[in-house]
Amino acid sequence: MLKYLIYLLVIILKLFIPTDKNLIVFGHRAGRRFGDNSRSLFIYINRKIKKKKCVWITKSNKVLSSVKKLGYKSYYYNSLAGLYFSLRAKWHIFDCTEGDINEPITKLSNNINLWHGILFKKLKKNKNNNLTKIIFRFTNLFLEKYIVYPNRIYSKHLLNHFPKEKFKLIVSNSPRNIFMYNNNEDLEHFKTLKEKKIFNHLKSSKKKIIGYFPTWRFNGMEIFPQKIDYFEFKKLSEILVKNKLILVIKKHPNSFIEDKHRLYNKDLEKIYRQLSKLKGFYLLDYNIDLNSIMCCCDLLISDYSGAIFDFLITKRPIIIYAPDLEDYSKYPGLNFDLKKIKIGPIIKSVNELARELKKFSKSEKLYKKKYEKNILLFKNRIFTYDNYFENIIKKLDS
Repeated sequence: MLKYLIYLLVIILKLFIPTDKNLIVFGHRAGRRFGDNSRSLFIYINRKIKKKKCVWITKSNKVLSSVKKLGYKSYYYNSLAGLYFSLRAKWHIFDCTEGDINEPITKLSNNINLWHGILFKKLKKNKNNNLTKIIFRFTNLFLEKYIVYPNRIYSKHLLNHFPKEKFKLIVSNSPRNIFMYNNNEDLEHFKTLKEKKIFNHLKSSKKKIIGYFPTWRFNGMEIFPQKIDYFEFKKLSEILVKNKLILVIKKHPNSFIEDKHRLYNKDLEKIYRQLSKLKGFYLLDYNIDLNSIMCCCDLLISDYSGAIFDFLITKRPIIIYAPDLEDYSKYPGLNFDLKKIKIGPIIKSVNELARELKKFSKSEKLYKKKYEKNILLFKNRIFTYDNYFENIIKKLDS
């Protein structure tokens, strides 16, 4: 009942607080991170469109401090300033849920959901209770609600997740993919100081950079999802060192303790610590924006992660490391058949992974050539546009 009283209070306040048509509030990852699509668009508008006023809303004092150090405006979500700007803003922009900013206010505001990745895996339908449905059916008559996806045909994979929401579609590439294109944008402005240091360290290593970025598992064990002992990790480490490779790894955000996810698994943290002690591995922490580092990778290892789609843009080789492919195909299920799209070898063990890495190291050119046609075909099938800001900005100005 309290929730509905809060919604009613928000509606009353919005009737009396005038909307600022140039004010936009942003958030990401339940207010815990400064990253992903929200961050890229936030920085771009701050730098390029001076008439717009952008404010980052957060639930983290660490994020609050870091955003302010970059010279941008940021406020705690339930501070007076945070509430005031959230109520006045013409647009709320986020990439997970309305809770990225301030759920009751964002649900009752014009908003754009940038979403946080193209869906390789299926999502179950989101359910609202009857009273919530009535509230949003009424308020949506007066609000504009958009969701961003790179392809009108495949947008059904996402829109089916929100059966009762009346989202309009903005067909656009993801703002975070500014990192994946070699263009004239000054990318240094889109990276944090730590990301710049990691990027420069990897590029100056004179080694081939391999990214391993798997999707989340319901048991919280996505890094090498089959059981592997320390000896196998050590053997893989030796292969990496011998072939002058660096394997950069990042867990899914759900698997970091900072994310406070209810299915956080401590056992994965032990594997992370083991790998950090071995040569050839480089592990990324929670606050590193994946695409800021993935763009320097010469090869991607993944499974059913949206990272695959972003990496297609580079036209570089991909290894599908999916020991649980059969099980995962049944539940939650996949939107694309990995065996049919043929964008890279499908492997199921560390031994197979070691063999593929040796092949890549021996002749990167030949390795790339084998799948490059299929990678380009799949990339063109997914992305309607290469632009990652233009169509969203048009909507903000309309």
